[in-house]
Amino acid sequence: MKKALFFVVLAICLPAICVADGIGSLAAVGKSMDEAKKELAQETASFNSVKSAIENGALQKGLSRQAVWNQFGEPVVMNRDYATNRERWVYKPASSSFFEGARAYLFFDRNGILDEIKLTF
Repeated sequence: MKKALFFVVLAICLPAICVADGIGSLAAVGKSMDEAKKELAQETASFNSVKSAIENGALQKGLSRQAVWNQFGEPVVMNRDYATNRERWVYKPASSSFFEGARAYLFFDRNGILDEIKLTF
């Protein structure tokens, strides 16, 4: 009798536990998707700010790496070209890939001074 009661309780409670776990997983996925959307929106806003500054002449050679970071935020990609001993920063909107679409490239010399700017579409 006790075994039968145990299985009845288990049959009632187990689906509820599984559903609750599934809801928690869905909530976590939804939260991470919201965070990803915020990051993509920030990526696009930073690109638009850099693009505008390039087009209106506010972003010019000679600025320090820190000044650019303070004004436009973190780039999507930062890497070093060891052949030229320069650092390359890439800003792009979320709608662009790393191979196609609009991108802004900022190149810093070994002293951290902006020495080249490229805007591609």
